[in-house]
Amino acid sequence: MGRQTPAWAYLPFGGGERLCLGMHLAQMLIHDTLAALPPLRAVRGDPAPLPGLTLGPRGPLVVQAGRA
Repeated sequence: MGRQTPAWAYLPFGGGERLCLGMHLAQMLIHDTLAALPPLRAVRGDPAPLPGLTLGPRGPLVVQAGRA
């Protein structure tokens, strides 16, 4: 419970010699997909990130697509 997570513990695509070959393609696809979506705005809830294994909202969050 009191253990610190090492700084290198989260490596989604690996690192060094074992770097994922598809890393750049995956990141490009993620950026293109997110850019094609309409912007979202919070309707209810706290959008402040809660750090953990992944980032997420601090509680339930209701969002609505905004107009571009």
